[in-house]
Amino acid sequence: MSDCIFNEKMGGNLASLFEPSSVAVVGASDNPEKLGFHVMKSLTLGGYRGRIIPINPRALEIMGIQSFQSLSSCPDRIDLAIIVVPARHVPSVFQECGAKG
Repeated sequence: MSDCIFNEKMGGNLASLFEPSSVAVVGASDNPEKLGFHVMKSLTLGGYRGRIIPINPRALEIMGIQSFQSLSSCPDRIDLAIIVVPARHVPSVFQECGAKG
């Protein structure tokens, strides 16, 4: 018997939460004064092995990685989104996450 609190019978497959193959950083930035910069830096330098997908409407590339204007403009599957945008934008980002699946 597993000691894990979450299992497939209780909550489904949580691999995309704990071991995502792709992570979108909504609010990614090249500006060291922004939280989105530090999230990107942590993912790129911290050993994350999956695909990092920066989302920023004003950037074509962040830290050498192709950026997308929105979650919906990214053609790839996204397992996990880290949201680092001002609070007023969070509801629309949540809607976009839901639409993306």
